[in-house]
Amino acid sequence: MWILLAIALVVGWVVLNVAWDVASFAVHLLLGLAVLAVIAHFLRGRFGRRDAPAGT
Repeated sequence: MWILLAIALVVGWVVLNVAWDVASFAVHLLLGLAVLAVIAHFLRGRFGRRDAPAGT
């Protein structure tokens, strides 16, 4: 019984470490995409609306 518990704890530890690394990578990827989206928003606002009618 103790061996099964030890195996279950080790497997859970490995799975959680892998999941943490994947989640950390995903958070950094999403932050990078958010920064790019903000930059694109401001560049599109500055350069993309030259012939738009006034008031829009």
